[in-house]
Amino acid sequence: MKKIPSALLAKRIFGPFLFLFLFVQFGQAQIDDIKGSFLLSNDLMVIAHRAANQDFPENSIPAIEEAIRLGVDIVELDIRVTADGVVVLMHDQTLDRTTTGTGDIETLDYSYLQTLYLTHKGQPTRERIPHGTN
Repeated sequence: MKKIPSALLAKRIFGPFLFLFLFVQFGQAQIDDIKGSFLLSNDLMVIAHRAANQDFPENSIPAIEEAIRLGVDIVELDIRVTADGVVVLMHDQTLDRTTTGTGDIETLDYSYLQTLYLTHKGQPTRERIPHGTN
């Protein structure tokens, strides 16, 4: 069986999910407005890189929620896939900088990631790594 590259797998899994999420949350009219603002105008848009990570662990659910609360137009998120095919949000290829664990995400099973906590400013938090079934 041919292995699908993790980036392509993530796009296949998250692409339809993200569109469905946006459609359900914001409706087609808002998606069209955002698309128009982003692609067709000179309007200034605020994009949160790794969500609102000043006060929360980057790419965490609270950081995403805070970015939305602040009125950010676009939340940029990073998608990785574990060795056993679970899609997770993580900026880095490895766990070392942003979690209490170590290692390359693509070589680790999700069961290991479930034992870890996200860090913020170098300190462990109570936040877990968001995954495709959150």
